Amino acid sequence: MSEFINVPEGRDLDTDLEALVDEYVKSIERDDNCYGAWTNDCKRPFGNSGNWQIARDILNIIGVDLTDYTDDEGEDTDESKELEQYAHDLYGEIGPFLYQKWFERKPKKANAEHPELPADAG
Repeated sequence: MSEFINVPEGRDLDTDLEALVDEYVKSIERDDNCYGAWTNDCKRPFGNSGNWQIARDILNIIGVDLTDYTDDEGEDTDESKELEQYAHDLYGEIGPFLYQKWFERKPKKANAEHPELPADAG
């Protein structure tokens, strides 16, 4: 996983990522087409209204209420913008997190196909 995520004060990357991945995995289902392929709805569980709403959906999943991060006029604060970027960064970590967890279960499997994983992940 990326070591370049700026984790906002009061947040725990591992806890937040696990909560996000839990919701993502819950959205996986069999498709009626393509021989019943396993897939997920690209609009779930993160809404369907563009980047700003998706970030807010992600923050809601990890327990952040953005109303706590607005000023007296209801405008976003610097903290809310930082949290929205964090949400986008978390989303980008879903794939590497799932790969890492899978290959931790299969420690003898060669990992040449996935160089983005830690060397001991497979």
